[in-house]
Amino acid sequence: MRLHFACHFGRSQRAETFLVMPLHQRLRTHHEGEMEIPKFVSVLIVDQAIEAKGVLANAAFVLGLTAGRELAQETFGPDVVDGEGTTHRYLTRIGHFVRKAGQNKMRNLRKEFAKDPRVLVIDYAEDAAPADYDTYSRDLSQHSGEQIKYRALYAYGPADIVVPLTKNLSRLE
Repeated sequence: MRLHFACHFGRSQRAETFLVMPLHQRLRTHHEGEMEIPKFVSVLIVDQAIEAKGVLANAAFVLGLTAGRELAQETFGPDVVDGEGTTHRYLTRIGHFVRKAGQNKMRNLRKEFAKDPRVLVIDYAEDAAPADYDTYSRDLSQHSGEQIKYRALYAYGPADIVVPLTKNLSRLE
C-alpha cells in the first residue's frame, strides 16, 4: 500500500486496491457494469482561524502537489501558447473552490468524505508543519480525534457528493 500525505479514500474491502489505482479507474472498479463518469469538483477548505497567508499558501501548495499525483491525466488541459509563442504549462480543467471552516467542521467533513471511495480526501495537519517527514509521521501517530488540528483539507470527487457537504461554507476572502 502506498502512503503519502494523509491521503484516504473511504473505507472499503478493496481499499488497498483503490489506493494504488488512479481515481478514474477506482470509479470504474467501484461500480459494476457501465457507468457515466460524474462531474467532479475540487474543494480546498482551510482553517478559518489561520490568518497568515504564508501558512495557508504552504498548506494549499502541499495539498495541490499531493492531489496532482492522484488525478487522472484527463483532468488537465493541454499546454497553451500565448500571442508571443511562449508555452504555458497545462492547468486543471476541474471546477475548484476555496472555503474556510472551523476545526470541528473540518473534522466532520473529513469523516464524511472518507466514507465514499469515490472521493479523494487529503488533509494537512499541524503535525505536518515540520519539514521532516519522519517527525510528521511520528507526531501524527501519537494524536487522534480532536488532538489532530487541521490547517487545510482537500476533497476531489463527484459534485453530487462534495458540493452538498461544502456549499454552506464561507468563501475564503
